[in-house]
Amino acid sequence: MSNFHIFGKSEKITELPFHIFEYNDTIAVKKLIIEWESKNTEACVMVTSTLIEKESENLRQQLCSLVKSPKSKISEVEFTNPVYYRVQATYMHYAAITIESMFGEPLPKIKNVFIQLIE
Repeated sequence: MSNFHIFGKSEKITELPFHIFEYNDTIAVKKLIIEWESKNTEACVMVTSTLIEKESENLRQQLCSLVKSPKSKISEVEFTNPVYYRVQATYMHYAAITIESMFGEPLPKIKNVFIQLIE
């Protein structure tokens, strides 16, 4: 099992580590931490990636989701039973991970992001 620790400073992360996937490899989010600029906002957030296949049950290429509490500047989720998705990209470093509002509202400003992916 491979672990990938990915860091970012905005809602779009394009600097992913170099890794070559094999046919039928899968990936999941094990841990997600987002540090927000302010705590007085609430948001329903989803993490999407061009890394995974666009399937009929996951057309938005969603890896995971969370609800940002207005009482905290840090949102942290550890997935004890992560959902695995089939990888569509051969090379991880050509893919992108995006954090976006689930329902189209403006996304609060992000200060830092940490995502732990597991293969």
